[in-house]
Amino acid sequence: MEWRFVNRRATLFVEKPFNITEEVLPLYASEFAKMGLLPSVNKGVGVKITPAGLVTENILSLDLKRLDETLKVNFGPDRVDFESSSPNETWQSFHDVVVKLEEILTKKLNHRIVRLALCGLVFYKMSDEQLATAYEKLAKSEGEQPVEWLFRKVLRSVLESEDKKVHQVVNNVYALTSNTAALGMKGDKGVSLDMDVNTMHGASAENIATIQELFWQDAARVIEKAVANYQKVFADGTED
Repeated sequence: MEWRFVNRRATLFVEKPFNITEEVLPLYASEFAKMGLLPSVNKGVGVKITPAGLVTENILSLDLKRLDETLKVNFGPDRVDFESSSPNETWQSFHDVVVKLEEILTKKLNHRIVRLALCGLVFYKMSDEQLATAYEKLAKSEGEQPVEWLFRKVLRSVLESEDKKVHQVVNNVYALTSNTAALGMKGDKGVSLDMDVNTMHGASAENIATIQELFWQDAARVIEKAVANYQKVFADGTED
């Protein structure tokens, strides 16, 4: 069965919200430019609460990308999302990129990371007959012909640091859908698997720093295992 990674994604959540102003923008742009990422700045209007009431203020949003758009970086209020769509990407090469971006955030821009997420979107190309069979296997029913469908489950695991002093709860989110057009894959039929492995809210920056390398490696392993498992499910109907 033909399948491919559509993208690999990582998210770093920071302790304090980003305050991207005209004064600090050149610093952000220059640091990320070293990785071949070019900035795109948008102006908007936000509202903040002050002792005098609601006050409007100008807000700058920052996005960065490579010229070929195979790597994109998007800043949110308290998070940075990295997305690679390079067909030659591996988890190891993506890990190396994320580590470099993380070093810019923590060592150059002085942000503390309090939550991590690693995600992967995989597409299994199928014929109409294969799609119907896949649905029957997942739903364990016969004769139904849904126009589109979605299966989602969330499992939890615990990561333990080498010294056994830090225990971090991790969510493993699996979403299988036949609605591939909604994911920008118009013209191709099949099933998409979107995996999201993320740490729970409430962890300290110190604990995240302790287990982050373990998290990146374990999350990549979990995603790769899921990719292989569902390939087997669609082929012979058995799920590990």
